[in-house]
Amino acid sequence: MASFKSRLAAYILDAIIISLVLSLISGLFPNNNYKKLNDELNTITENYTENKIDTKTYLYNYADINQEMLKSSLYINIIQGLLIIGYYVILPMCNNGQTLGKKLLKIKVVSDKGELDYNQLIIRALILHGLGYWCLSMALLYIIPSFAYFVTTFILSFIETVVTVISAIMIARRDNHKGIHDILSGTKVLSEVGN
Repeated sequence: MASFKSRLAAYILDAIIISLVLSLISGLFPNNNYKKLNDELNTITENYTENKIDTKTYLYNYADINQEMLKSSLYINIIQGLLIIGYYVILPMCNNGQTLGKKLLKIKVVSDKGELDYNQLIIRALILHGLGYWCLSMALLYIIPSFAYFVTTFILSFIETVVTVISAIMIARRDNHKGIHDILSGTKVLSEVGN
């Protein structure tokens, strides 16, 4: 089994790689509306800190602007979802269960029984790599009002963080080094050295 430290290092490296790619792509497609909305967000935040508006007004305005910012950068959000699928599902499927981070640390995802399949990698991505949060937040973006969206995505983000922390603790403490995503997907992470 792969150690907690090697799994954590691979997780961080992969997150950095995804963030860099997404930043590069975002830089290629400037979004003037996003900048305008960001300036509006800064203005209402200043107004709130200077006590020019109350908390309720601030939160509702913040939620409205935040939702508009997400809508104005929809193409980047779609690219983010495709990157998650490509990097955490397709790449490991075609690369012996390895992302770039896992390859550098000489670890890989394998199935508990038989061949690793797409369904197992999708389950892992849904739980561990934000694909579940991404799918739900994108589905709700145009369906529910801005404040409800703000609260719902905050709760979803909190749940995702808790699940990730619990998985990390499970990996560090359990004898089989399996987190929630490993158990539900029927996978484990092995070290290539000494398999």
